[in-house]
This record gives sequence, C-alpha cells and structure tokens, in this order.
Amino acid sequence: MIYTLGEIVLDIITHDFDNMRAKPGGSMLNTAITLGRLGMPVNHISYLSFDQNGRLILDFLAKNKVGANYIYMSDAIRTNLAFAHLDKQNKAHYTFYKDDLEDYTLMKFPNIHRGDVIIFGSFFILNSRAHEVLKSFLQKAKENGAFLVYDPNFRASDKPRLAQLMPYIEDCVRLAHLVKGSDEDFETIFKTTDSSEVWNKVSELGAKSLIVTKGKNGAEEFSMLGNTHINGCDIEPVSTIGAGDTFTAGLVYQLSQLSQIKNVIDGQTVDWLPVLKTANEFAAQVCMSYENYLSWDFIKNLNVQ
Repeated sequence: MIYTLGEIVLDIITHDFDNMRAKPGGSMLNTAITLGRLGMPVNHISYLSFDQNGRLILDFLAKNKVGANYIYMSDAIRTNLAFAHLDKQNKAHYTFYKDDLEDYTLMKFPNIHRGDVIIFGSFFILNSRAHEVLKSFLQKAKENGAFLVYDPNFRASDKPRLAQLMPYIEDCVRLAHLVKGSDEDFETIFKTTDSSEVWNKVSELGAKSLIVTKGKNGAEEFSMLGNTHINGCDIEPVSTIGAGDTFTAGLVYQLSQLSQIKNVIDGQTVDWLPVLKTANEFAAQVCMSYENYLSWDFIKNLNVQ
C-alpha cells in the first residue's frame, strides 16, 4: 500500500481574471492522483472541510482511485485555497489561504506494514501543531519496515522562516530513506547550488539516496554507491504546477515496477537510469497541460491496467 501524507488545497490557476480554472491540489495529493490513475493502491492521509468544495474534492479522489479512509473531515474549517499565478514562462507563483486544524491528534492513521510506502512533505509536516504527531506516526512506520520518501517542496517565499523550520526539516530528512526535491528547494534550505554538497548534508542526517530535479536541465541521483544524471526534456511548458509531484509519482511507480525499493532501503545497487527516465517523462507530460497530474490519455498509452 502507498500512503501520501500532506495538505489538501483547491488550486485556483490563473494568468489573469479572464483565464482561471480550479483543480484539487496539494503536493502530496497531486502525487496520489497520478499513482491512483496508474492503478497503484494509494490512500491519502490529511484533513478536509465538510464544505461544498471539500465534498467535490472527495468525489474527485474517488473517481481517480485514491482512498480517503484516512482523511479527517471537519465542519469547523474551510477548504484551503492556493492561488497559482502563471507568469510569462508559465511558472507558478503561489498565494495560500489556509484554515488550520486545531488538534492533529484527531487525524486517523493506518497500521503500516513492511513493504508499504509513505510519501510525505511540503509544509504540512512543518506546522508546529502537526509536527510531533506526524513525526511519531512516521517513526513507527519506518520501524515497521515502510519505505519513506520526503519532498520538502520548500518555497523561497518562506525563506524568512527557515531558521525556525530547519529543525523540522532535519527531522524529516532523518526519517526518509529517499529525499527528493528541486534545486531551488535545496538552494533555499541549504544555501548551495552544488548538488553534491546537498547530498553530503542529507546523507549525514541518514538519508540513503538523494534526487535533485533541475527543470530543463534534468535530474541527478546520489547515493553511497555513486550518482546518476539524466538530461531534461525539450518542451515548451503550459504550466509547471504538479511537475515535481508527478516526478515523485514516477519514481515510486518505477521503483515498484522494477522491485527496487528494498535496494534503496538497504543502500544496495539500484538501476536509477530507467527510474529517472520515467519520472522525467511523467513530469514533462504534466507540464504540457493545465492538469496537476498525469492525464488519463497518457496513462492509457502506457498500457496500464
């Protein structure tokens, strides 16, 4: 079973007031949607409002084969909103409006078994109210033999809060077997553009592998056994929203298909080239549309049942 752990938002995507569209979003939710469409057994762990938007999002999850058994529903909060403005290069710039859960101990968590996968990240786990509750769940999951993937998804706009949040980020890296993020994430967090320096920092905290995405410049993987680089795809993006999240889905999907997850956990040899190739292709496909996830048409061409 795959579990994604993170916030749920309604993305309002806009170039201007005459060109606006809405999509269910949130970094880990985007990953879950792609995995559900690929036929992977996935459940999302989060909280959601009982309002009309919340009910629409629940229906969307069901249609995309994402389990919602561990989404805590409340009528005391409103659906979180993320306004994503696309600039001339179709890169998204965000403004968030969030209604926080008062008590994260109310959330429901699954029993985790050996071989399960948990993908977590973004600001959901950096919230001071949430961190210890979620950290406890993830620690137990790791002890039970789950494979943990962490994507910080840390935006430059939150750089003023970095000193306050850095202990939480380091906790997350310690929990993860695989850390994946963009070069912009890591430049903000670790103040370096050198991916090998980022690897030194995350490996010192206990991560077994690191993947750095670099947009049109491709992606790079690091582990104790060496590193692998793949070139980017030559495309004209329509929207970059969800590209990194879909890259993560591609990683987990292909690692599962190739039965390589245990090798990552154990620090053994992994053939990263086909894994990165699949993840890169998935991310490029998402950039070619206003979807935050792989399209059904693309998945049909993959011959996924």
